[in-house]
Amino acid sequence: SYSRNIPTVIVLHGINGNSTEPYVEQAALHIAVEKKWRAIVLNYATVKAAGTKGAALGGQSLVDAADLSFLISYIRKHHDGFLAAMGFSMGGSKLVQYLCRTK
Repeated sequence: SYSRNIPTVIVLHGINGNSTEPYVEQAALHIAVEKKWRAIVLNYATVKAAGTKGAALGGQSLVDAADLSFLISYIRKHHDGFLAAMGFSMGGSKLVQYLCRTK
């Protein structure tokens, strides 16, 4: 059953990774199985190609945190509990960008 207050952790992968990377899967499994918390892995949105109209959700660069910001806003609308995030390599940079731009 769904619980609005179960602790939740967002996992951010590295530049060449995605949700199927072994290090991402291991982190998510540890969070979900060992801690009994909810793990959410963010696969990054595409970056807008030069010369195209409109902007992709991922923003102007790989470390732009627009997609992370969108996910956190969505989670906050449906979740009342503890929320944390962890990032590997570029995922850590994306997390720092988000934290620097929010209060």
